[in-house]
Amino acid sequence: KAYRALHQDRPDFPVFLIRGNVEFRSATPRDVIFLDPGQKAAWNKTERTTRVEEVDIDQYTSWINGEMIFRNTSFEVMSKKLERRYNVSIQNNNLILKEKMLNARFNVEVERIEDVLDFINEIQPFEYDITGNEITID
Repeated sequence: KAYRALHQDRPDFPVFLIRGNVEFRSATPRDVIFLDPGQKAAWNKTERTTRVEEVDIDQYTSWINGEMIFRNTSFEVMSKKLERRYNVSIQNNNLILKEKMLNARFNVEVERIEDVLDFINEIQPFEYDITGNEITID
């Protein structure tokens, strides 16, 4: 089973292999790669090259099961993903938290945004206020 991530603003087109096998071909006929489970192949449309690497597939597919996995991710990046997943807007005024690198795993079907914020607050203390779908962090 392969999963293709679609990002219009990225120069590469990645394919992740979860299980089974897949043949990956770029626009160049001689560029044929066979992927094993746990690998990512990415064809860069600008450079016209293909790169293969071992990856943690869960980071790319966890959303299928309602999970969010963050590995060495800044809160700034994490907050953007939390906004989309929980349908909230996060205004972060805490500069220390903004750059904090975090590792976390959440299940959005079980954990509310308040639970997520409380968990992060245990790692890097901050104050927050929720009004409707607006979250302000100080």
